Amino acid sequence: MANPFSNLNVGLATGDTSYLLGGANGPGFGWHDTTFYKAGYQIALSQHLTLRAGAAYGRQPIPSSDVLFNILAPAVTEWHYALGATVKTTTNGEVSVAVVDVPTGSVSGPNPLEVPGRQQITLAMHQLEIEIGYGRKY
Repeated sequence: MANPFSNLNVGLATGDTSYLLGGANGPGFGWHDTTFYKAGYQIALSQHLTLRAGAAYGRQPIPSSDVLFNILAPAVTEWHYALGATVKTTTNGEVSVAVVDVPTGSVSGPNPLEVPGRQQITLAMHQLEIEIGYGRKY
């Protein structure tokens, strides 16, 4: 995951197959380590209704020099916001709903397979998730 895509050039130039795709030093996504900070709150308004809210932040891990390979996994978002609720329907059942919004994040950089400066690649992602679930105790 952390090897830069430029390792492919080393393998092609030297013939060292460990720098080619699948090798121990082969090209990867070039991701940096990142730390996430999360906060959440839950409150039971009654024995039948529970509300939840949360947020998370972590810097996106993709350097601008590695945008090409990350077309496969454009993890460029940084903030996540969530709201949810659970309603008990009977003594043994409950319905839960949640909405998660991940605002658009992006990163741009050069295409390493082109003449430098000729082609820029921009990765962007926005996510919206809606969940509905039913649970039953047996």
